[in-house]
Parts: sequence; C-alpha cells; structure tokens
Amino acid sequence: MSEHEAQAAGPSRPRITPQRIQEKEFRLSFRGYNEREVDEFLDEVTEAVAELIEENRRLRERLASPSGSGGEEADRIVGEPEGRAARAAAPPGRADREAIGAFIATEREFLQRLGQLVQSHAEELKDMVRWARERAEPPPPPPAPPEPTPAAQEPMAPAAAGVAAG
Repeated sequence: MSEHEAQAAGPSRPRITPQRIQEKEFRLSFRGYNEREVDEFLDEVTEAVAELIEENRRLRERLASPSGSGGEEADRIVGEPEGRAARAAAPPGRADREAIGAFIATEREFLQRLGQLVQSHAEELKDMVRWARERAEPPPPPPAPPEPTPAAQEPMAPAAAGVAAG
C-alpha cells in the first residue's frame, strides 16, 4: 500500500478492499436480514470497489508517467470537465434520453426492492410482536364484583313472619 493510500484509509480503520468485503462475516440473529440479498449486495459493492481501485491506479500511473509536457496533461485534465459541462448544457439527444431512461428504470427497480425490503422487515417485526404476545403471561383476571351481604341473601323464616304479623 502506498503512503497516499495509507493516509486515505485513515489511521483508525483498515482500508476497504474487495477481498475484505468478500471475507467479512456477519453473525446470524433471530429474524435477521435475508442472507441471499446481503450476499448479492456485497457482490455489487465488491465489484464497484474493485473498479474504483483500478481506476485510481490508472490515474496515478498517468500522472506519474512522462507523457510529454505537464502543461498538455493539465490542459487535457481541465478540458475534460469543460467538455462535460458543454455537453450537459446542450439539449439532450436521443442517447442522453436513453441513458436517462435507463438510469430512471434502475432507480425505480432499486426503490421497489428497497420498499419490498422495508415491507418484509415490518412484517417480520409484526410477527415477532405477535409471537412475543402469545408467549407472554396472561393479564391478571379482572376483579370480581363485590358479593352481597349475608343478611340480604337470607329469606325471612316463616316463624319470624308470623311474629311480625301478630
């Protein structure tokens, strides 16, 4: 690793490489993420990081190689963004519209997958709550209504009824 790469990685954490991404292991937990989806995403990230590292290497080589005067290289480097800006300011052509359409389709698919992931996560959470409620202790029974006093429950005895009448 070059000195610049070591500085870019920072002193507190190791540099992210495609190999580190592929070798990273995650612990499984109850109702965790879909392992297949995580693996697919990590594969995409691995490819993107590998491409960025390769592009970075090529750019460093171009800067380090003696390809004529430095002024020509500087003009070319400055001219690239100016050319992009001019193309961006021009009205969109058919290729631009197709590229934008492809980008929007990709974004739409990504957002749909993200929505499905969020929805499945919410459903899993509801299942977990339902499961926890089923296994929780039942709530205490409601208090019983007060019982009437014994004197109010007893009917009058016939002898007592006669004494009261006579």
